[in-house]
Amino acid sequence: MAGARPDAVRLALRAALDLVLPGACAASGEPGAPLCAGCGREVRGAFGRAPPVATVPIRCWSAVPLDGALRTAVSAYKDGGRRDLAPVLVTGLAAAVARAVREDPVLRWVRARGGRVLVVPVPPAGRARRRRGDDPVGAL
Repeated sequence: MAGARPDAVRLALRAALDLVLPGACAASGEPGAPLCAGCGREVRGAFGRAPPVATVPIRCWSAVPLDGALRTAVSAYKDGGRRDLAPVLVTGLAAAVARAVREDPVLRWVRARGGRVLVVPVPPAGRARRRRGDDPVGAL
C-alpha cells in the first residue's frame, strides 16, 4: 500500500484481521459484537438521560452524559477506527435529536410555526481530520 496514509493502512489491516478473528466490544473488550450486551444497554440508556443545556443566543442540547461505556465507545469510534460502532451511535444520536425537538419548548414553538431545527456537528480540527482520515462525527 505504497503512498497510503497510516490510518488507511491501519483500517485495512483491522478489516482483514476481523475476517480471521472476530471483533471485540469497544468498551469492555469482550469478544464478539462492536458492543457486548451489557455495554450496549449502558450506551442505549445513556441517550435517554441527558438534560438540555441552554446557551444564548442559540439552544444547545447535549446528546448524552459522556461517561462509562459510551465514552469508551465514542473514543473508539472517533480515534480507534471502530466505524462498526456507527449504527449504535447514530441510533442514539437520532433518538437524542428527536427528544430535543419533542421536549425543548423553544424548539417545539419553532416547529409549530413551520420553522426548521438545524443539527450542526462540530467539525474536527484539520489536524484531527488528517490523523483520522475522515470526519466520523459528521458522518453520523
